[in-house]
Amino acid sequence: MRVILAQAVCLTTIVGKISVFLLAENRLLREALAKILNKKTDITVVGSAPLSSGVVLKITESSPQVLLFNPPHNIRGDDSVIPPLLGVTADFLL
Repeated sequence: MRVILAQAVCLTTIVGKISVFLLAENRLLREALAKILNKKTDITVVGSAPLSSGVVLKITESSPQVLLFNPPHNIRGDDSVIPPLLGVTADFLL
């Protein structure tokens, strides 16, 4: 546990604030997570949105380091939003 915490501290020291984009259908969930995360000194929420056709552009414009995604229960594998989203998020996966 201490090693993981030490690595996290080193990462935030090198990078500065970690930018996060919240992607969730539930508005209350997005707002609550944004409020909690913005209280952290080493995390900043750069955007939040529900899953929609224009969300890929919002994510790329905000260029977050982390994408926090809560997929809806009724999402299909052939959904037109998921493939472009996967292509965009591949740029900021560690």
